[in-house]
Amino acid sequence: MKTLKRLISVLIIVQLLNLMAATCIAQTAFKGIELNSWKPQSKDWHFSLLIGTNRNKTIEEITEPKITIVGVADLKKRLSGLAKGENVYWQNYAKEPVPKNIFHEISEYSKTIGINLHIFHK
Repeated sequence: MKTLKRLISVLIIVQLLNLMAATCIAQTAFKGIELNSWKPQSKDWHFSLLIGTNRNKTIEEITEPKITIVGVADLKKRLSGLAKGENVYWQNYAKEPVPKNIFHEISEYSKTIGINLHIFHK
């Protein structure tokens, strides 16, 4: 009988944990997320996602290899981990504009996952 009570208790706890995990909503960043893009010569587009702050980031911070995201597919994976309703502010640091097909792909993907994408042009 004690074993049955323990089993039932464990099952109830597991169900409660599952319910809590399912209803847990990731919070958006207070000042949003900064999406930065640049294109090294003869390479794919590079991106970084940084927490928004009141200060301008240095180019070294933006292009730090440890946080660099290479290619649109990897960027989409990282965007999918952000909270729904997140504000993402996109700044391009390349000498050339982001190609329309890449811009459109990222813009549309952001809409489908519930991210508010804001674009800044230099």
